[in-house]
Amino acid sequence: MYVAQQHAMDRAAALGFAGSIGVGQLVSVGAGGLNATYLPFNIVECGSKVVAQFHLNRVNPQWRDAGEAMLIVQGPSAHVSGLDLPAERPGAKLPTVPTLNYVTVHLRGSLSIHDDTAWKQAHLTALVEHFEREWRVGQHTSYELVHAAFAAMVGVELEVAEVIGKAKLSQNLSAEGIAETARHLRERDESACPVADLMEEIAIPWAKEREGRVEGARKLPIAWDKKEDPRRYVVDYGWLWEEPPHNDGTPAVLRLVLTDGAETKARAAAEEWLAGLPQDGGMPGRGGWAVKGGVVECEHAGAVGLDLVSAGEDVADGISAAAEDAFANLIASTDLGVRWEQLPREESHK
Repeated sequence: MYVAQQHAMDRAAALGFAGSIGVGQLVSVGAGGLNATYLPFNIVECGSKVVAQFHLNRVNPQWRDAGEAMLIVQGPSAHVSGLDLPAERPGAKLPTVPTLNYVTVHLRGSLSIHDDTAWKQAHLTALVEHFEREWRVGQHTSYELVHAAFAAMVGVELEVAEVIGKAKLSQNLSAEGIAETARHLRERDESACPVADLMEEIAIPWAKEREGRVEGARKLPIAWDKKEDPRRYVVDYGWLWEEPPHNDGTPAVLRLVLTDGAETKARAAAEEWLAGLPQDGGMPGRGGWAVKGGVVECEHAGAVGLDLVSAGEDVADGISAAAEDAFANLIASTDLGVRWEQLPREESHK
């Protein structure tokens, strides 16, 4: 499942959310292809090992499936009308359009079978205690009848190898915009209240933290050693201000470098940011900048870059306010190493 950085849930939160829902779609592959069953489950943690336990009717052939499987747990979802969103601001680069907010968790792992009475009884007892407040085996039905039904079911366990949680809750908006949208959702549709609650619980704190990092990033100074290389400067976790190293009419090329030690993660972040730009890649403003090509390889391992070419005559033409916002948000929202580099003169002419 694709998960943008701002929508990612940590493992503990995703497991807790899945366990609180307790119902999901088990997807596996059998001799005839894909199989799926919607069923209740309970999560059991034994040290570092996590399993999801459920049962299938013996006539359901899915219990015979072996190998990799996935349990899809769907939380609350709500259509967000364009009328729920903050008004589109003058000069906006992207349209304000309806969307879907939701929370979902995928548990991936391998299946095993349990056909013994003790396992089935412990599993069903846990399910009853999760979903029922008062009804209990022994009080409202007999153990004998329940045990007789065990022959018709097969216990199945998914040993969880990967937990992927996604909470898409309008994190692209400001904290104020998320609060406004959540309020409109409540007023328009009572069934959307669970999503509005999650927006306030998850998305608003995330947006406030991001806004704080953006503000901090804007205030960091440039790290530029003119003696070492007058044509090159670097900003670590910071911001590029207008301090041109040369002013001879040569179009400047700047490279935004993302590093992680694992190139796939850095590349994914760069491609995601690049996809959010206008289709022509342009960022109009004072002089303006445009993306030159796509994601590029860097010399050091685990790093990729985005090359930007000034539309004006030199670096002093500056970066547009729209580009500043885009870059500041990228720097603030990623946990990757981020820095600016001005390419040497010879690379600028390529």
